[in-house]
Formats: sequence, structure tokens, C-alpha cells
Amino acid sequence: MIEVIDTRSLKLPDCIFKIAVNILGVKKGSTLEVLGDCQDFAKNVRVWCVETGRDFLSVQDEGEDKKRIQIQF
Repeated sequence: MIEVIDTRSLKLPDCIFKIAVNILGVKKGSTLEVLGDCQDFAKNVRVWCVETGRDFLSVQDEGEDKKRIQIQF
């Protein structure tokens, strides 16, 4: 099952903070999908994944600076 967190319209660092708060209880092996549209969103989520030991799986460009990122726990 893939959980989805929508951070669109949030700016940094609020989008990263929303991810961090909402992952409490995400089970190991689960996939999290994060939607975002702030500048450098994908870059910052990738850094957060490295710093927290998560696997950054993919980023999909949805146009107009919107991104869909998948993270493996």
C-alpha cells in the first residue's frame, strides 16, 4: 500500500516538516508518495532521505513545477 502526503503550496522547510511529522508509524518496507511544488523540492527531499536513511526511489515531473516523489522505508 502506498501512502500519499500532499505538500503542494507549502514552501521549504514546511514541506519537509510535513513529511517528517506524517511518517510516524510508516512501516519498514512501505512506500510513501509525496506531492510537492516548491522550488528545489526534489533536491531537498533527496537530501532528507540521505540524512534519515530512507531510499529515494523516483521523481516524476507533473508539469508546472509539480513533482511526485516515491520514498521507500
